[in-house]
Amino acid sequence: MAHVISERPPEHIDAGNCSIRRYVIADAARLVDAVTSSIEHLKPWMGWIDEEPVDVSQREVHIATWNAKWDAGEDFMMGIFLDDIQVGGTGFHLRGAVDSLEIGYWVRTEYTGKGIATAVTRALTTVAFEMGSIRTVEIHHDVANVVSGLIPQRLGFENYWTGESAIEAPSESGIRNKWRMQQADWLAI
Repeated sequence: MAHVISERPPEHIDAGNCSIRRYVIADAARLVDAVTSSIEHLKPWMGWIDEEPVDVSQREVHIATWNAKWDAGEDFMMGIFLDDIQVGGTGFHLRGAVDSLEIGYWVRTEYTGKGIATAVTRALTTVAFEMGSIRTVEIHHDVANVVSGLIPQRLGFENYWTGESAIEAPSESGIRNKWRMQQADWLAI
């Protein structure tokens, strides 16, 4: 069940080899380009890709909706940028316990395998635990999406649950892994 938090993540986060930031309306064309160029790569794993491609005006509406949720403390959608190129998307989602955040991520086709998702997840995990009330960071993925599972594994997250879940995208198996990192464990790394 989703919840609302009073804290907000920073609007700009340095992830070493790239930056993570809250979307602005001016990002619409970059986001259209990133998603459109990666539809075939994302289609097996991302249920939301079924509505793609969308045009810039539709993307502007999405960004405005995401920013309203950000301002309300309900969800935090961000872009991943390398200089002026959008190389992916990420965010904090409030789908678990009140003191937890779930990180989601996708990377543009031509930027996969370069450590971007790992760097982004590392940076977001640190930011989450700096927010004060967050004690647990989670990552969820279908077990068939082996590549997505490498990120929490590399970062020392605990795979605490594997079980049945709804199939949301064509290549999903219906079995989901849930990974978590506790604040005390992250600070000890």
